[in-house]
Amino acid sequence: MSVSFSATAQMEKDQTIVFVEGDFTGKSETALFQAIDQIDPNQKLIVLDLQKSEYINSSGIALLISLINRLNERNASLMLRSMNDHFKKVLRTVGLSEFIGLS
Repeated sequence: MSVSFSATAQMEKDQTIVFVEGDFTGKSETALFQAIDQIDPNQKLIVLDLQKSEYINSSGIALLISLINRLNERNASLMLRSMNDHFKKVLRTVGLSEFIGLS
């Protein structure tokens, strides 16, 4: 597992992509929400690109739930892309795949 985490938002067409790098844990919260807070509040689709993130734990799941709630307050949706099998399995096991678009 890597110890550092970064999240960088980039506008692409009609959506904002947040490129995540590092393990998705409770320690990821500050960097993730700083990136999210830089996004136009009228943006309706936020995509987390997880290509450079290999691991998520229970604190990372709680962080995703918090992010979903924050985006719901803005009437925005969350989609995850470029996930490895670990992420997909965890999200399906805990039932988050029903609340997040997966690609």
